[in-house]
Amino acid sequence: MSDVLEDAARVIHGPRRQAYGPVEESFDGIATVLNVVLRKKLAVELDGQDVALMMMSMKLCREANEHSWDNLVDLAGYAALKGQLAERVSVKSPEREAAAREILKDASEAQTEFEDEIKALLEDAADAKKQVEPVIKDWINEMAPGFWGPDLGGVTASDDSGVTPAKGGE
Repeated sequence: MSDVLEDAARVIHGPRRQAYGPVEESFDGIATVLNVVLRKKLAVELDGQDVALMMMSMKLCREANEHSWDNLVDLAGYAALKGQLAERVSVKSPEREAAAREILKDASEAQTEFEDEIKALLEDAADAKKQVEPVIKDWINEMAPGFWGPDLGGVTASDDSGVTPAKGGE
């Protein structure tokens, strides 16, 4: 076995497993989060094996940019973890599957509520604009007669009485 593979085996069975727990739980958890975050972009849900492939891709890109022993060790480690995940029958319990579906459902409902709130705020803003525009227009007509011009409903000076509505105005 090469030094890279020995180092990878030490890492994935030693400190990182102790720090992050079993790979199945960690990578499946990451996949669950990514499925929520990327739900509008994914054709199918990701699983732990997909996460292992993404981590391998990250290390490949880093190594392509600049050589690092850590990149090679981690790449070998992620490949080994991918192999472990591919061999498992299934560590997903019905309870975990139900919990993941519930998280996705809650996230979807929260997004719908958020979108509804934004829609309502936009409608309120449009209504407020409709109410405020005539007030501002009147104020500008008082402060600066003729500002809008005759074609835009502003007021113009009259020969007799001072100020009269322009054509198309009030």
